[in-house]
Amino acid sequence: MKTITKTSITFVVAAVLCTTFSTLQAAEPSAGRLDAAIKSGDFAAYQASAAAWIHQKAPAKPSGTALQALLKDDGFRTVLDQWQLITKTGADKLGIFAKASPGNREFLGWLMKSGPAMDLYLEANVPIGLAVREENTCTLGTEALEIWKQILKADPDARGGIYLKLAIATAIAPPGSVNIGAGGAAKHAEPVDRYFYYKKAYQNKELLPSFEQLTAWEYSLIVCSGATHEDLTWARKMVNTFRPDLRDKERVVKSTSLVWRRAAPKQFYPNGYVNFKNVLAGGGKCGPKSSWGVMVNQAFGIPAIGVGQPGHACVAYKAAYPENQPQPGHAWKVDY
Repeated sequence: MKTITKTSITFVVAAVLCTTFSTLQAAEPSAGRLDAAIKSGDFAAYQASAAAWIHQKAPAKPSGTALQALLKDDGFRTVLDQWQLITKTGADKLGIFAKASPGNREFLGWLMKSGPAMDLYLEANVPIGLAVREENTCTLGTEALEIWKQILKADPDARGGIYLKLAIATAIAPPGSVNIGAGGAAKHAEPVDRYFYYKKAYQNKELLPSFEQLTAWEYSLIVCSGATHEDLTWARKMVNTFRPDLRDKERVVKSTSLVWRRAAPKQFYPNGYVNFKNVLAGGGKCGPKSSWGVMVNQAFGIPAIGVGQPGHACVAYKAAYPENQPQPGHAWKVDY
C-alpha cells in the first residue's frame, strides 16, 4: 500500500501543478471556510482555493523527493486530501450529498477534517493498474459515503484503527458487489450488518491472525463476499472441525480440494447452488470450486477474488506466508 500512497498522491500533486492559477497570494483554506462549504453544499469555491494554495506551496521545479517532503506536512496533506475528495466526487455531487440531510453534513464535517480517514478512503479507491493510476481520471460516487455514514452512526469505534479501515472497506465494497458465483446469497447482507459481522468475528478471534494487518483495500476483498453470514460461519466451523491442520500457515484455501470435481448430479442442487453446504455436497467443476476458494478465504478473513480465465475459473488470494505453494515467494497466489 505504501507504493500506492506515494505514487497516487505524487500524481495528485502533479495534476494540481498543471493547472493555471492567479499569481495572487492564496490563503490556506480554513476550517471556517470548509464549514461554510459543507453547510451550504457549495464546494466549488473551496475546491478552487485549495487547489491554488496547493499549487503555491509546491516547489517551482517539482521532483519526487520534493513532493514527498511536502506530504510530511499534515496541514498540506489534509488540504490535498480535501481537494482530491471534492475533485474525484465532483463538487456538485458532494454538494447534493451535503444538502440531503444534517447527518450527511455532520459526517462530512468529521471526514474532511480527518487527514488519516481521507487518506485511507482515497487510497482504497485508487485503481490497481499503474497506467490508470497515473492517468488519475477515476471518479468516486457518494454511495460509499452514505454507507460509511451509517456505519459510523452505528459504531463510534469506526472512527479509528482497524475498525475505520473495516468501515471504509464495507462502504466501498458492500456485500454482493462482487459476484461470488455458485453458492451466493439470494439476498445480500446489509452493509452495516456485514461490518458488525466481521468486527465480532475478529473480536472473538475467529479469523486468522493476518486479518489485523491488512489495508482498507484488502479488507474490501473480504467484506464484499456474496456468501451469507450463515455460510461464512459454517465454513469456519467445518474447516476447524474437519481440517484444522489447514489453519497452519493459513492454508484454508486447500479445503477447495474437498469440492468434488465433477458434473454434480442434479439431486444435489435441484434449484441450483443455493448455499455452500450445497456446493460442497454436490461438487462441481472450476466454477463452483473457484467460488468455494473465494468464500472460504473470506470466511477466515483472507482477501480473495475469483479469476476468470479462457474456459476456466480459479481463485486468487493474499497469503500471509509467501513461501506457501503455489508460486512460492509471491504474496498473492493463484490456485486451483
